Amino acid sequence: MVPTDADFEVEPHWYPLFGGEQPTKPEAWDKAFCRDAAGGHNWFVNVIDHSAAVGAQLADRLRAVLADVARAFESRGPRPPVVAMPVFGVGGGGKGGLKGLVIRDLVTLLRSVAADLSLDVALVTPDRSVYSALQHFRRSENADHWQLTPGQVRVAQDLGTRARDGDLALFLGAGVSMSAGLPGWNELLLELGSRAGVDAKTLMNLEHSPLDQAELVSLRLGDNLGGEIAQIVSRAKRVSLAHSLLAGLRCREVVTTNYDELYEDAVEATGELRPTVIPWEAVQPRRPWVLKMHGEVGRPESVVLTRRSFVRYDANSRPAGSLLQALMMTRHVLVVGTSMSDDNVIRLAIEVDDFLKSDHSFGTFIDVAESPARAELWNTRFRWLHCDADGMVARVRAMEIFLDAVAMYAAQDESWLLDERFRGLLQSSDQTAASEVRGVLSRVQSSPRTQLRPLRDKLAELGADPHWDESRTLLTELEQLRRASKNGRRATYKYVVLLWAVTRAEQGYERLSRYEDARSELANLLSPFRIAESAPKAVNPWFALRTSSWWEIRDLPSSPTVQEVIQWNARAGLSVDVYNLVRRDSVFAQEAVEQLVKLIAEDVESASLVEDLKMQLSS
Repeated sequence: MVPTDADFEVEPHWYPLFGGEQPTKPEAWDKAFCRDAAGGHNWFVNVIDHSAAVGAQLADRLRAVLADVARAFESRGPRPPVVAMPVFGVGGGGKGGLKGLVIRDLVTLLRSVAADLSLDVALVTPDRSVYSALQHFRRSENADHWQLTPGQVRVAQDLGTRARDGDLALFLGAGVSMSAGLPGWNELLLELGSRAGVDAKTLMNLEHSPLDQAELVSLRLGDNLGGEIAQIVSRAKRVSLAHSLLAGLRCREVVTTNYDELYEDAVEATGELRPTVIPWEAVQPRRPWVLKMHGEVGRPESVVLTRRSFVRYDANSRPAGSLLQALMMTRHVLVVGTSMSDDNVIRLAIEVDDFLKSDHSFGTFIDVAESPARAELWNTRFRWLHCDADGMVARVRAMEIFLDAVAMYAAQDESWLLDERFRGLLQSSDQTAASEVRGVLSRVQSSPRTQLRPLRDKLAELGADPHWDESRTLLTELEQLRRASKNGRRATYKYVVLLWAVTRAEQGYERLSRYEDARSELANLLSPFRIAESAPKAVNPWFALRTSSWWEIRDLPSSPTVQEVIQWNARAGLSVDVYNLVRRDSVFAQEAVEQLVKLIAEDVESASLVEDLKMQLSS
């Protein structure tokens, strides 16, 4: 579902659905809703609602468009189609001040219509407060609507609580990525065999030993095995629904036997920091990590697939196995997308089983393969959850419904609670209490005493200041800016330019400056922080910052180059949002300066350089 208006204006962030181009207005466009001109899987919906009753027009359109989708997929397969849609109305739809009412009415409507039409609907939002408010409202409703047994609901509640408490870790297998279009183990071996010139009949002679099948393929492909696997795995560009639901659990510790990067993509799409990938990257505070037990697509030489690589696994990768074993002993591990047939994983689990002297449970196993015998083997260490349905596709859907319930119970962000735009989700007495608490924030903000900053931050974190979450996101983004490096030293050029721009905003200068007007001053500021023999050129960070939320650059053609910055004397400076935050919120401005100074200081040998920079900027 793609939002638009009566004039068919579609925001650019939807263009990737249409090959990166602005979608063509369908001839049948009637200013309400319409399928795309190519007859594909995209429907356009006019989200502008002029009715007196909140959302009445939009509700009628949604009923009609979902009925249209249901008719288009009457000859559907073994599962209902999944309709992905944003939270219509809270953005360009003009109801952003009534987010609570929109969420309440939208969820109620979709639940009813989806049941009547046998559709699955996935509500998608990049806004953490909207996401958490949605989950809060769903939790407050009667649980009878779930297509789960009471026992499964209790397990979902337990897992959600563990995720909120930081006690849940994930173990992900190939099944999670198969719904994103990647092959399973057997399909992967068949495709590799085809590339290696090994026919299916020859492979089937070894059907009872997939590791020997892989060994034969490797013998034919030689050093190209990892590269061929990387080519196959790289075909999947879009995450599966399961990836997104698992990412929503916000688990800090994840182990996977998958080669792909889809889970990391899904986590990053939630607004979290992209997970550190072990063993190739260093674990960082406040950043989740993923242990790739069998290698990853970006490092073909690391792939573990053949019998030889499995036999050598303990010798080559013992710390990886030990990390999984530590999670089995110290966390509750949710196992998804695997059949527990991996020899290495089984060996590691048996070692932990032999080591433990208690009846400690390793975790919960979600079974979509109907493996009662395997469940009996592990029933003393894993809580086994059977996804009961007819056929694999239906069982995968049952797994997704269960993960949706876990994600609902795991949602822990209350950044919507004191936000007046969400008051429609509160009872009248709670609305009054929330209003009184918001009044405290205005008094705290006007206080010059920094001792009250923790109180201000806590109130803002709960939504009393709707701009607070935006400021946290911006400050977090600073740590992720890519920096050039040479001879073991990282460049601080972007941070110096941003510190210059923030300081100018505090001093009341205009937001944007011509490059030539700033070049000389920036060159002097950057020179002491050089990491090469030649002095840094101000044009490089001036141009490179364009991909950051902190920066805006103007006056350049499409697909610009560094040289065109000079040629066009391009204007640049803080983005509108950052500039306005700095101007209106002195606390954010101070935190931005402190963060930038800290990041600069981390990469210079002399503290005096940073002090000199601060003095130059303040003069």
